Order: sequence, then C-alpha cells, then structure tokens
Amino acid sequence: YLTGSPQDERIQQLLLTAVRESSDPGVRADSVDILTQRAASDQVRNALLYALSNDTNAGIRLRALDGLKPYAADPEVRSALARALLVDDNPGVRTQAIDLLVQNQTQDESLVGVLQQCLQQESNGYVRLRSERALKDMKASLGTF
Repeated sequence: YLTGSPQDERIQQLLLTAVRESSDPGVRADSVDILTQRAASDQVRNALLYALSNDTNAGIRLRALDGLKPYAADPEVRSALARALLVDDNPGVRTQAIDLLVQNQTQDESLVGVLQQCLQQESNGYVRLRSERALKDMKASLGTF
C-alpha cells in the first residue's frame, strides 16, 4: 500500500504503469483520471494516447479523450483522434473524436479526408450525421473523388 501525491515521481510511475498494464479496468480508469490532471507531461500524454488506442474498455478510452482535450491541436494527438474516429468500435468515442478534431481544426486537408472516409464507412447514424455536419461546416465535399 502506497500513499502520496500524483506529483511524486514514484506515484506517477505507478499510475503510468497501471494505465498500460493493469488487468483491473477500475485501476486503469482511476489512473487515467488522476493522470488527466497532469497531461502537460509528455509521459502522461503518451499514456493517455496509449489508453485511447489500446484499452479494451470504452469508458477508459473516453476518459483518455477527456484528458487529451487541451492537446487536440497537437499533431500526434490529432493523428490518434483520427485513428479513433476510423477504427474505434464505440460510437461515443468516435463522436468525441469528431468533436475534438473539429473544435481544433486548422485548415487541415487531412481532416476533410478522414471525415469523408468516416462518412463512407460509418454504420452509426448519429456519427454519420456529425461527420456530415462537420464537412458542411468546413464547406467540403461529402464524398471523395
């Protein structure tokens, strides 16, 4: 049993390890929640990106997305968001990914392509609608040519 502050290096290392390696989803979720308050650290941001891309629990992936919100303009985070939009099996994660990509859009040609690809392959009506609305707001074509 260990106590301490998330700023304590030992505690932070345990939290980072728990995000990647714990078999207990409750421990992973709590670790992500605590780390989200320290996402300015590259190590923490990488752990949140790992959780977004690899955790089997959609709730934990959503919590990781929440922690990544302030960094949605970062190219590495944008890449992970685009990947989540196209491959995550949870419509809530995909919807949140659209929101973060669009809210932090730079005139990004790749975002148009990702949204068009999403529109073509998406089976969830709400996610399709969100993708379509984002493309219209960007004055982009709904299809790829």
